[in-house]
Amino acid sequence: MKIKFTNVPDELKQGLAIMAEEFGFCMTDGDFDFAINVAQSDKDNVYAKMENKVCTIRYSAKIRFFRGLSRVLESVQDGKESFVIEETPLFDMNGAMFDIAQGNAAIKPKYIKRIIVEMAKMGLNMLMIYTEDNFVLENRPFFGYMRGKYTEEELRDCDEFADLFGIEMIPCMQTLAHLYDSLKWPVFSEFRDDNDTLLVGHPETYKMIEEMIVASTKPFKTKRVHIGMDEAMHLGLGKYLAVNGYTPKYEIMIEHLKRVLEILNKHGLKPMIWSDMFFRAVSKTNAYYDTSVVFTDEMKEMIPDNVQLVYWDYYHDTKDFYEKYIDLHKTLNDSTVFAGAVWSWIGYGTNYEKTFRTTDAALEVCKEKGIREVFATIWGDDGTEANVFSTLLGLQLYAEHGYAQKPDRETVFKRFEFCCNTSAKAFFALDRVDRVKPNDPLAPDTAKYSMWQDLLMGMFDENLKNYNLTEHYTKLSAEMRVYEEQDNRYAYIFRYIRKLSDALAIKGDLGKNITKAYHENNVDYLKQVVESVLPELKEKVKILWEDHMNWWFEINKPQGWEVMDIRYGGVMARIDSVKKRLTDYLEGRELRLEELEEKKQPYHNQPGLTACNNYARIPTASRISIGATLR
Repeated sequence: MKIKFTNVPDELKQGLAIMAEEFGFCMTDGDFDFAINVAQSDKDNVYAKMENKVCTIRYSAKIRFFRGLSRVLESVQDGKESFVIEETPLFDMNGAMFDIAQGNAAIKPKYIKRIIVEMAKMGLNMLMIYTEDNFVLENRPFFGYMRGKYTEEELRDCDEFADLFGIEMIPCMQTLAHLYDSLKWPVFSEFRDDNDTLLVGHPETYKMIEEMIVASTKPFKTKRVHIGMDEAMHLGLGKYLAVNGYTPKYEIMIEHLKRVLEILNKHGLKPMIWSDMFFRAVSKTNAYYDTSVVFTDEMKEMIPDNVQLVYWDYYHDTKDFYEKYIDLHKTLNDSTVFAGAVWSWIGYGTNYEKTFRTTDAALEVCKEKGIREVFATIWGDDGTEANVFSTLLGLQLYAEHGYAQKPDRETVFKRFEFCCNTSAKAFFALDRVDRVKPNDPLAPDTAKYSMWQDLLMGMFDENLKNYNLTEHYTKLSAEMRVYEEQDNRYAYIFRYIRKLSDALAIKGDLGKNITKAYHENNVDYLKQVVESVLPELKEKVKILWEDHMNWWFEINKPQGWEVMDIRYGGVMARIDSVKKRLTDYLEGRELRLEELEEKKQPYHNQPGLTACNNYARIPTASRISIGATLR
């Protein structure tokens, strides 16, 4: 396709050249299929009009141009010769936050740029990379030690690339809790309240926080910064309690926030923080989603006006709860930001049914309540088994909510297929990685604990006893094979899930079957397990491990992968151990298998499908880690 562009401002030229490569069109001054005239506008909207092979795109912000361009190209692809596109943005800020800290998967800058390009096509205008200790602090080598830190140059390069499309990169960090990976080192013990939390009031705490704020914000053009402060569950109950005596959490939070704001004001920065600690501090049960909380006027006045509260919620799928909680937030701060999520942190899959249900309800309420800034969180959590690009369909959902009151799924799917050049149906099928029970809105992380649980200990066997995982994953493997054969840049995601399904089609029910055969004295089946099933399973796990490793090293920094090696290596080593145990039993060297004699209990005493996104609690009831403070 040849397109003649006229009146293209300099600020768009580099981004436009990238989009030409993305969408496969050629910019020409000679013969053309149609022309696009670019005009600036004072009105913040997306506007394009095509007549007689001449299209005019008007824009007020760069991101609106690139959204308009993708809409125009999609309309031309659909065979439309004359059309008018006009969209009014319903959010001033709409984007995504990718967690690279909690799941050990620090995305390489090259692939942060790939995310930025996809976001630009969709029309999203904000990107955060959630870091805890994943940036360089000069003179503090143990901050982010061996954790895949970004250099100042890497972050600046990403920021400048995002700016080509009008996407604001906002630094996102922590200034209170969620700092376990640094505070575990003895060099930080002086100003550690507990394993996870900084010691409020200590001078060294604020010296380090200033260093963190300066380092994390320096690479970026924006003056906005997300300073975290969420989930400080034991705030004031560790060293702080020993030094200061008991102090209500709300007072500690306000004291700390004021000290941090002094630093931010000194550097001319505009902060936002997660809101949960204010709610937990006044909840009788220390709960975030407690609709009975009451804030006194004195409490409300204690929160500075220049701090934006970020209300994070991805658990409710009805509008009434969001209505109540946005109203509660507005009593504290009128410039509330809403953060939802793309549900990809619970294991290998992406729970798209839950993502769509929670997002539709939440963002509809945000529009009704006048919330002007929203973003989707993409958490890592406990290993990041899911591929980061499996979340793109969720980002498209956020984008379409940004330009329409109630976008239907058909529209979201169609836009996604054009923007990302891949099948929306295939991406939504990632929902079935964990959805072994149809129409279950929960769809817990079944694939994760089925992969990591032990064949003999079977911590989840009782929960899964009524489910045929072999059948489920055999069908999913066949479906994924069809999607992986599609010719696009994301086909490897479906190859990965196909290989996972091949392993789980064997492993998912094997532990249950071994236990059953043992108690029924089914010697023939146990011999079959030893001679053929276990060797085949080990080969399937090895194939999965290699595939996972290959795309991890391509997309992510290498630090963190060693955790996955330990997990896969543990599964393969245990296959050998199980083979030995069964062989010893079959050949009479062991008269009983004690680990199969003990009656299996449902996990957490909760029958039926359950959730456990914590590897340390999946393979064994014995200790893997107790998170003890280093002495």
